[in-house]
Amino acid sequence: MGNSLISKIRQNENVLRYLRKDLYPNLAILGHLEANANADIYIFDGDIENGIIVGNKDRYFYYLSTHNPNFLREFWEMLPFGEVGFSSVASTVYEAFKNACPQAEKPIWSSPCESYVLIGEFTPVQSSEYVTEPLTLEDAEEVDEYHQYRSEHSIYRVRDSISYRDSACVRINGQLAAWCLVHHEDGSLGPIYTKEEFRRRGLAELVSSALKEKLISKNILPFMNIVETNKASLELIKRFPGFKHTHDCIWFGLDKK
Repeated sequence: MGNSLISKIRQNENVLRYLRKDLYPNLAILGHLEANANADIYIFDGDIENGIIVGNKDRYFYYLSTHNPNFLREFWEMLPFGEVGFSSVASTVYEAFKNACPQAEKPIWSSPCESYVLIGEFTPVQSSEYVTEPLTLEDAEEVDEYHQYRSEHSIYRVRDSISYRDSACVRINGQLAAWCLVHHEDGSLGPIYTKEEFRRRGLAELVSSALKEKLISKNILPFMNIVETNKASLELIKRFPGFKHTHDCIWFGLDKK
């Protein structure tokens, strides 16, 4: 990095302590670090209080947890030319980034989201008719088939979520009817889906409740990031007691030229 004031450090308790000070906007970063113990973590001028930036293993997505304009500006300058993505950036951090790096005013793609965290009282949903169970890798292709944001790469993310994170589903007459996963890359809840022929039975609430109960038993705080245009999911979250809208965030991509 030459004479840059940016340095790379290993994950440690100081990093986690810094992120927990502003917990809700940093839940995705904490979830990412949980799954990626060797993730690249950058600090500025040797002081973690200037914030941190975390790099994804694919070298495309970065997580920002700093309002320091000098850090943001110098980090942008450090990045190689080409397309770069930013994941789950809190709206306040995004504003700081735009002020420090005018290129961020014109992303080549963006997905503004509303973030919801389970901070209210949680009462598990009970059912005498249906039994929940974890998904298996054999379910991955079917789950991916119904994925709203399906792509050539989404099947790999679904497999990782099933393999390394908790999940819950309901089967009816041996057929997969409804499911809920945890995104492997950041620990957020999703996707949640019920096949059309099994809707209006409360299955979405049931599988999400079972999954939330698993996470809570492990002292993991459930949270969801919902794209602002996903009206169905925004309506669904209203039926999940205890979830509160805590902040807004955005995923976006820039082309550094």
